[in-house]
Amino acid sequence: MRDCIPFWQIHPCPPWCAIKHTDTDHVEDRIHRPDQEFAAVPLTVNDPIHRRRPDGSAYSEPPLLRVDMEQHTRETSPRISLRETNSVGFTLTGSEALQIGRALVRAGQLANETA
Repeated sequence: MRDCIPFWQIHPCPPWCAIKHTDTDHVEDRIHRPDQEFAAVPLTVNDPIHRRRPDGSAYSEPPLLRVDMEQHTRETSPRISLRETNSVGFTLTGSEALQIGRALVRAGQLANETA
């Protein structure tokens, strides 16, 4: 039914999209996203990030490596992002993410064999 999707949406959302799109979405907001990040992994071996609370007191926390995914309605496939809290991020294709994933799994397995 046409009234189930906004006028600008030609194709239904991908199965992983959790966003409620509306007719009033601006062009830059017409993005498919899952309901939450896939992962936010604390990087415990890295230097901590120093922050201040609203009251001015200091605290530290580990940087987070975040994995997320999105696809603009005009794009043909999703983009996967890999970024660290205070650093440059990377945007990957599905194929690139799989290659990196396999390499990380292999490295993790080798590291655990020697631990």
